[in-house]
Amino acid sequence: MILKLQSDFETHRPALYAFFRHLNESARPLLLRTDVAEQLDRFIDSPHGMVLKGSYVENLFRKTEEMIIHDGCFHMTVRDEVANWHYFCIDTGNVCICQLNPSDFLEVKERMAGGFRSQEEWALELDLKPFERGFPLMKETSSIGQGVDFLNRHLARSVSDLQGEALVDFLKLHKYGDTQLMLNQQVDTVEDLQSALRNVRQVLKKADSEQEWNDVRNQLPETCFEPGWGRSVKRVYETMGLLCWMSLNRRMPPIWLNS
Repeated sequence: MILKLQSDFETHRPALYAFFRHLNESARPLLLRTDVAEQLDRFIDSPHGMVLKGSYVENLFRKTEEMIIHDGCFHMTVRDEVANWHYFCIDTGNVCICQLNPSDFLEVKERMAGGFRSQEEWALELDLKPFERGFPLMKETSSIGQGVDFLNRHLARSVSDLQGEALVDFLKLHKYGDTQLMLNQQVDTVEDLQSALRNVRQVLKKADSEQEWNDVRNQLPETCFEPGWGRSVKRVYETMGLLCWMSLNRRMPPIWLNS
């Protein structure tokens, strides 16, 4: 995602510079989603902003939940999909973007609430993560409203005690002659696999269900998947959905290759 945004920033640098100047003129330290969308709509309707229509940059600002404006930078929290958040910092002077971790964004937000005092005054930090005790978090849209079923799957995963990397290694074993099937060497961890599955399924969901794998393969945002998931887009989408569930539960029931 960040690479595509950086490329778009280079392509639309003049338009983005004008848009950032427009946002800075609001003289507000915090903009919410509706505020950003309103400013974006006005700018895109102008002659300078029309080039941003349909770009990754427009999509970024459409999904921005909060934007903190301070010292020539925009600190943003972006809700890409349900339970999937990203944090970015935009340098408005150089028109460049970089990714932030949640702690950095929250630090900026806390400093904003305190009037942007110096960092030295924020020495105390409490880490509450140990209190979570490894409790599972819902990351899939299909889990919403299915809390009991989700917890049952989590308990089943705990009982099985199977390491998730075994599933990744298993998918890499499949070959036909010298042709790699299912998954190539670009994925090493379950977390990488889950992220790749979500990204690809988002694209497949919008594609024609009757299209074949070879027709959409080059359009996918991830290059780690090889043939073997199914012939049609519908079949590939269903198979990857099943694998996504399996990777979350860290269990490995039998897998069959799809023709």
